Amino acid sequence: MPQRSGAGQKPYDAILILSFGGPEQPADVIPFLENVLRGRNVPRARMLEVAEHYYHFGGKSPINSQMRELIAALQAELAARGPRLPVYWGNRNWHPLVTDALREMQATGVRRAVAFVMSAYSSYSGCRLYLEDIVRAREAVGSEGVLQNAVPEIDKLRVFYNHPGFIEAVAGSLRHEVRTLAMTAGGVGVVAGLLFIVNPETHFFPSVAPVIAWLLLRSLILAVSTTESTGSVRMWTGISATVDVLLAILLITGLSVSTLVISVFGPTPEMVASFAWVVAASFIANGLLLLEVASCEARSSP
Repeated sequence: MPQRSGAGQKPYDAILILSFGGPEQPADVIPFLENVLRGRNVPRARMLEVAEHYYHFGGKSPINSQMRELIAALQAELAARGPRLPVYWGNRNWHPLVTDALREMQATGVRRAVAFVMSAYSSYSGCRLYLEDIVRAREAVGSEGVLQNAVPEIDKLRVFYNHPGFIEAVAGSLRHEVRTLAMTAGGVGVVAGLLFIVNPETHFFPSVAPVIAWLLLRSLILAVSTTESTGSVRMWTGISATVDVLLAILLITGLSVSTLVISVFGPTPEMVASFAWVVAASFIANGLLLLEVASCEARSSP
């Protein structure tokens, strides 16, 4: 973060974190929602409906607790790496409000601060409203005339929806969830195959149709994901998608043949056992492939 944004300008001597705000107890819910909806043509009945969602979770939003955790982490980072600037916090709709933060900053002699808004995207609600709140808060604090100190100047940082750091954080979380899903699906596939081997008499024919549908859907998802993958992850994902398609074709063909044979001769243990072995082997192979995809993804993650 630069200490100066231009020649002749005062250096930044504080950071202001701006957030939406949220209630912290049941008594806060209605006043909070009234702040959010002020100036908007929203029926009170609808507001009371929304309030019930907050009451369902004890009347407390997690946003303020998350903000405190974020600010503590930011303060630790600034202390370790600099610049050593104090951090202030203000909300649009609930305490501590932006005006509260500006009063505190004015009282401590802050002259110019850089504002980081927690809304990542460019929109009226996510960007312009925060700018308008800053202007109103500066005017309100300035009109009070309580202190001789000037009201701090506030410069808002750009939105960060397309910042590489934000994208990588989101992508990292997505990779973690995909790894978990792949490992779970792979483990289930292996276990399902082993169960068919242990008990080939299992009456699984009614479940074949949804299994076929799931295999085709998953093969499509995997095929699309290969366009965003590289290296070994791309290779194993592509192989897994191909195996899904082949398994679906095998099940469609096998189910048709089995249905025809059963209609003539009835279900025979040998047929059920043979079909179960084919499904078991395919499930195990597909499960191992998914586990390999998850393993490759884990190795390639930063």
